[in-house]
Amino acid sequence: MQKTDKDLEKEVLELREIIKGHFPFSSIRPAQERALEAIARAELKNKRFIILELPTGVGKSGIAYAISSWASTLNDKGYKPGAYILTTQKTLQRQYMRDFADKGMVELKGAANYRCNEFDLDCSSGSKLKKILAGEEGQQVCTGCPYKRAKYLFTKNPIGVTNFAYFLNETKYVNQLEPRSFLIIDEAHNSEKEILGFADIEITKSRTASLGIEDPPIVDEDDPDTNEKIYNWIYQIFDPAGATMEAQLLFDMKNAKLAGDDEATLEVSRKHDALDKFLCKVRRFDRDNYKEWFIYSNPETGALYLKPTTANLFSHDLLFSMGKRIVMMSATILDKATFCRNLGIDPKEAGFLRLESDFPVENRRIFFTPVGKMGMSNIENTMPKMLKKILEIMNKHPNEKGIIHCQSYKIQKAISEFIGKTKHKHRLLAHGSGFGERDQAIETHNNSEEPTILLSPSMTEGLDLKDDLSRWQIICKIPYPYLGDKFIKYRLNKDPKWYQWMTALVMVQATGRSIRSKEDYSMTYVLDSDFGFFLHKCDSILPQWWKDSIVYEED
Repeated sequence: MQKTDKDLEKEVLELREIIKGHFPFSSIRPAQERALEAIARAELKNKRFIILELPTGVGKSGIAYAISSWASTLNDKGYKPGAYILTTQKTLQRQYMRDFADKGMVELKGAANYRCNEFDLDCSSGSKLKKILAGEEGQQVCTGCPYKRAKYLFTKNPIGVTNFAYFLNETKYVNQLEPRSFLIIDEAHNSEKEILGFADIEITKSRTASLGIEDPPIVDEDDPDTNEKIYNWIYQIFDPAGATMEAQLLFDMKNAKLAGDDEATLEVSRKHDALDKFLCKVRRFDRDNYKEWFIYSNPETGALYLKPTTANLFSHDLLFSMGKRIVMMSATILDKATFCRNLGIDPKEAGFLRLESDFPVENRRIFFTPVGKMGMSNIENTMPKMLKKILEIMNKHPNEKGIIHCQSYKIQKAISEFIGKTKHKHRLLAHGSGFGERDQAIETHNNSEEPTILLSPSMTEGLDLKDDLSRWQIICKIPYPYLGDKFIKYRLNKDPKWYQWMTALVMVQATGRSIRSKEDYSMTYVLDSDFGFFLHKCDSILPQWWKDSIVYEED
């Protein structure tokens, strides 16, 4: 007898209650309950992918734990019980462990994050040194290795969290993780970027010089044989030179250790590790897929770029193969069709749930206060008006912390110089692109008792400015992907909807940095006049709850 809709809904509710029994907290929010119901419905409809658009404040980590715990009770042929949870942010991984370590969750990081017991090195360098000191016939296995111990626990425990980049490397090169009943991807809107970043390659003149070979070839983009010519150059010239250098670095590392020079040993180990990782990335451009890459040169620097044209080249083999069911959660899926197309997912195989934000609209207002267009051809004329408006807003919030999303270092510099001549000079916390500078600015802002203001081109996501950490924020420019990047232009021509989707994604993420709970409040000011055009182009994919926040003000 064919199952009726009523029968299906009854089974959905019954399965939802089973999954709900694994929820880690004493009470569950209505939105979390609806998410678990979507999981149950997808399961009963045999949907392999479950895409959940869950606004900030829903509590995605509790949902992920409940699914993982339920998954540990499943017995799917060819899949181990349990789930892998992937994050793209270290802070989110730490949050998972803070909340659920006492409930059995374990984490795994790359070997470089653990300390070798035998040598004063990280575990990656220590295991490498152990091998070369032992020689081909010697004992190469480290005893009591912290990384191997963590990995063992991760493989044996049904509920584990790790970062996206490590997971891709593990499935590509090591293959010690077995597929599980569920793969859960948090911050899933970054999945395509993570996969493409895992594969894209930049070969500079300094890189080839360090290997003792000539500069990278200059690409003729009109040559239909470009990809094959670059493939031949890589495997006939670049890769052999890289392998020779790797061997030399291992030899130097062994000699430095035997000489008792630990500082030199560590330095050579780091160089070898960096080269090894780079060569692994280069070898992803192989005979099976080299025709599906976009290749171009930078005429100013002479650098060679190789970028896969689609994440689909790697998404299924390295990612989706690791789960019988795939749950993808984010506050900004925005458009199911574009999201699925980016990752090579058949929309018919994907269940989809979009929830509206339940944050009070009066607490999250977005004030469209246009001062002029900020596109390349207009920015010089608009900037003086922009700077005056920023000062006006800062005067309005003299005792409250905030953040200014400036979109580029050029805009950041202009704001820094202008505000540097005002009474607000001491409040600004700008940062450069150097390692750790962004995190240092955030730490200073979070710990300061002064009404500091973050000034950044790169804090549109992965930042939790809850409560008094930010009561206001400014968006100086609509965050369109930079068309001066040949790959971005290529993607726009190939898929215009992708370009609009990327812009909307960054915009929605940016406005959410300062409103983190129902009780929180902050106001956002959008100053770029192109916001109106952006709203028109992206109207169909922008969440209604987000559009409801907009207040239109006079120029």
